[in-house]
Amino acid sequence: MIPSFRDEQNSLQIKERTSSHYSPHLHNSIEFIYITSGSLVLGEGIDLFEMKKGDLAVIFPNVIHHFQVFSKGENRAIHLLAKPSLLEGYLNLLTSKRPRNPVISKADVHENIIYSIKNLMELSESDETSPVISNLQRAFILLILSRTFPLLELYEREDNRIHDIVYRVVSYIAMHYPEDISLTSIAKDLGISQFSLSRVFSSTFHQNFNHYLNNVRLEYVVEQLSGSSKAITDIAMDAGFQSQTTFNRVFQETYHMTPREYRNALL
Repeated sequence: MIPSFRDEQNSLQIKERTSSHYSPHLHNSIEFIYITSGSLVLGEGIDLFEMKKGDLAVIFPNVIHHFQVFSKGENRAIHLLAKPSLLEGYLNLLTSKRPRNPVISKADVHENIIYSIKNLMELSESDETSPVISNLQRAFILLILSRTFPLLELYEREDNRIHDIVYRVVSYIAMHYPEDISLTSIAKDLGISQFSLSRVFSSTFHQNFNHYLNNVRLEYVVEQLSGSSKAITDIAMDAGFQSQTTFNRVFQETYHMTPREYRNALL
């Protein structure tokens, strides 16, 4: 599962994984995050929400968000993404509203939610190759929605034009990160100055363009290392790295091991 980037191929994705830092990103699915061990910090805009074991977060479609991990030890979470096409009766709310606080504490997470997530995991593991969503899977998704929405304080979603540059930059990189892009080419394609674009990365993402782009590409890489048997060189090229040397250096600086060592550690 790749929670960050281009429109997902499948209508439903669910996977438990080790929590780690994810750069600001968005997608057109609703995302549920259920913490199974340790903790995770969810960021939306300038707001940070600390999540602990048993907590559940609900991230609406096309909301820019990011993840951070500060605690030591094992930190894991189940990530469930569902396309709006599965969410009968909820589409208008998902596009016009958003939660004031996306996190539901463990004490308020209904047992039906946990039951549904557990069964969706089992159904996914039993038939990973099928792109068809069964009526049973759809029913579990709707059950989760029916139990979570009454717990969320919703407010009118702001016009994306208010944060136009940030939204457009995140969307653009999400679509084009495998390509040979640069600060200059993005500024030209989006019709904004390089100065304004550079300021977005320094003031909003707190990193420069190259660092952000490499993080986005590495997030794709680590998902592929854990979820596919593709050759590491092919994964690096698919992610947009033009040089194997650069890829190895950036990967080791971030994860303090080689890509092969990372993959072997997962076995």
